[in-house]
Amino acid sequence: MTMVLRSHRWSVALALLLRGCLNVSTSAQNGECYDSLDPIRAAEQSLQDDSSVRTYVLCPETVFPVAKSFNQDGIPKTGQYPLILGRSNIHVLCGVDGKSENGCVLSGGLFQVGFFDEFQTGNPAKNVLVQGLTFYDAKNTNVLAENKGDITIRDCIFQVRTIAQ
Repeated sequence: MTMVLRSHRWSVALALLLRGCLNVSTSAQNGECYDSLDPIRAAEQSLQDDSSVRTYVLCPETVFPVAKSFNQDGIPKTGQYPLILGRSNIHVLCGVDGKSENGCVLSGGLFQVGFFDEFQTGNPAKNVLVQGLTFYDAKNTNVLAENKGDITIRDCIFQVRTIAQ
């Protein structure tokens, strides 16, 4: 069964997701917001001209399970692609107002947001905005920045994972 997470308490939804009791659908909902990161990657991968601003609104109170491993062809084994923001003029917001209290949680993954030239444009990314996201439980790092550019991360929450000793 596939459903969109719309819990008023994302922590409960996150617990269900991590226990394997809940799946997240992989389509945009009526063009209003994205409940998966995969369509954002597809749109950016097929983009020919990055001169205009593209705003991707993530659905509030949604957990985005980011893949920790990939098949040889680069497709995630489980989970979604991380956000790859290597082009100019990309804005990713949690809800239309981009507030962290909207509850967009990127969970898991080796990394959750990457600023690098994945699509080989050869140009630094300018006018990139990530606003209102919560980063949780990345295996290596939440944000991987390898490209020059103008990148703003605003009103985001980085939840520290505690390792039992």
